[in-house]
Amino acid sequence: MTRMEGATGVLASKFEEATGMLAPRVLLDRALTGFLVASVVVFAGLGVNEVTGSEWGMVRTLGQYQSVLIAVLMSSTLAQEFERGTIDWGLTQSVGRLRWLAWRMSVPTLAVMLGSLGLGLVMTIVHRATPEPWLNSLSAGELSSLEWQWPVGASMLALGIGTLTAMTTRRVVPAVSIAGPLMVIVNVAVDATRGRVMNPGDSATLGAWGGLGVQLVIAVLVTLIAGQVLRKVDL
Repeated sequence: MTRMEGATGVLASKFEEATGMLAPRVLLDRALTGFLVASVVVFAGLGVNEVTGSEWGMVRTLGQYQSVLIAVLMSSTLAQEFERGTIDWGLTQSVGRLRWLAWRMSVPTLAVMLGSLGLGLVMTIVHRATPEPWLNSLSAGELSSLEWQWPVGASMLALGIGTLTAMTTRRVVPAVSIAGPLMVIVNVAVDATRGRVMNPGDSATLGAWGGLGVQLVIAVLVTLIAGQVLRKVDL
């Protein structure tokens, strides 16, 4: 009985410690988290309008802007760490630079994953409810962009781009000025590549999975490069 009480106490202590560490990070990233929640609500409203009305294509057209704003907010959030000098405090806590970056990205990464999955769910529901004549007018590449994998891959790539621009510029205005347009260019390039690679009759689902895999690999590489930039920068 005593051992069980001791184990319970240890677990409770660990939970309180983890909660105590998580709360400040959630507060630091409240702008990004709030935007993701708001974007899912807005896109859900657009989805309801598409399913119940006769206007089709709004979610697909506007969905790409979620990733653009993720890149902007992520770059701004991390660049503020340099401008305010809070990164110096973080690195004095016997924490290496790469470990600090992983710690700093943990909550934004979780928020981005949940937010993009929320948009992906809306897109899937709208896709299933879209009239067949409207879908028949789309190419295989455009059909693959209606799958839930597309916003997830784009958002994770945006997370990496926002992190890299912040580590490179270390200033909010330059980071935001680069991250936003760069993500727009990436989205356009992805759409163009998807249209060229996929042929009529190709499976949209397989194309979506392939696109997700490529975007995740690129996102990881971009984040690793950001970590190497942080290691070499003079603070």
